[in-house]
Amino acid sequence: MGGSVRSGAVCALFVAAATAACATTVPGTPVADPSVTRLDVGNYPTTTARVPVAKRPADAYQQEGWKIADSVITVRDIDPRLVKNVGVRVPIVSTALFPVNPVPNFTDDQATALAGYHLLTGFIDSRSVDGKNTGAWAGAGILRFQDADSATRALAAVTPPNALVIKNDSVPGGKITAVRGGTLKSSGKSVLSLVIPVGSLWVVAAMIDQDFKTAADVSIKALKAQFDRVRSYSPTQVADTADYPMDSGSIMTLLLPAKPEAVLLEMGLSADGGMARGYRTGRAEAHMWDTDSVVHELSLDPGVELVASNGASDFDAVYRMKTAGDAERLFGRFFVPGAAASVKGVPNDSARCLQSVGKGTMCGVRVGRYMRLTVAKAQAEAYQRAAAGYLIQQHAPE
Repeated sequence: MGGSVRSGAVCALFVAAATAACATTVPGTPVADPSVTRLDVGNYPTTTARVPVAKRPADAYQQEGWKIADSVITVRDIDPRLVKNVGVRVPIVSTALFPVNPVPNFTDDQATALAGYHLLTGFIDSRSVDGKNTGAWAGAGILRFQDADSATRALAAVTPPNALVIKNDSVPGGKITAVRGGTLKSSGKSVLSLVIPVGSLWVVAAMIDQDFKTAADVSIKALKAQFDRVRSYSPTQVADTADYPMDSGSIMTLLLPAKPEAVLLEMGLSADGGMARGYRTGRAEAHMWDTDSVVHELSLDPGVELVASNGASDFDAVYRMKTAGDAERLFGRFFVPGAAASVKGVPNDSARCLQSVGKGTMCGVRVGRYMRLTVAKAQAEAYQRAAAGYLIQQHAPE
């Protein structure tokens, strides 16, 4: 999906969502229970929502992007220095995401050019040593085009003249193409970006570092690991994107609604959600977080069955665990009794809140095998969201 977009507006939206959600990664202190009445839910709903549908094609591709994310490697596994997220960390349903949230894989001109070749969706795990694009930085993942012909033509369009081509009989077509390589004029650092086309997919990996040998070594290792894993991805086949399954086991119906964001319309998405909305595996969820964060570790817990999020600045996420015991264990570990405050009217073992300096208030809600993380800048609003979430989770499937 291509098209132009107000870069500043998209960037602000992306940062707002990430900043709100990152409250979950910062150690907090107990929040004194605000003066609210018993189960004050404000204007939030207390019953489950309707099963979502793909109102626009990009909505379906966004959800498919989370399926792709489950088959994407974590670049920290290749280079242990790369612990901080940087750049794109949501499904790539629009090439407008690349210039706003850059990755080492493509130049701005290359990313813009992809809009003309039916890029549908994809996911790239992009990490650096410091959460910025000024040091060592790598990205690996999968991009999906409309068909194999579109993928082939796109590769031809972005490949520079005299590009390095590595012969390799073990990959489709027998070659690996370097779409970007050499020394960056802006920083003097070295970059190598590699692509293997696999039918309608691209397997991609890239590295920026001071030393070209290191950049090349990490890029090649990441590409091999990602190529080995691409086989685990099986594209969802539907005759019409309106028929795409936008829910799984009713988990999306448990989420609090997101505030409409009109800028999403310019990216082809419907406005009633965020850039990270959708349901996904815990492994896919972990891609969104720094690898040294609590939420990254939580998402990779073997007890996690599925995660859903409204993906917006008013962040709300629901974890479906394999058992109620798994939910209780993670809830107690994340919201330590005595370190987190309770919500009036809700049992202390079912809802607790923490305040993070400068980040707002985060609350957790546990009912059965479901655990919710919800964030708001205002304490009273966070408590209302927790109370509403507690009532909604009473209706969750077993």
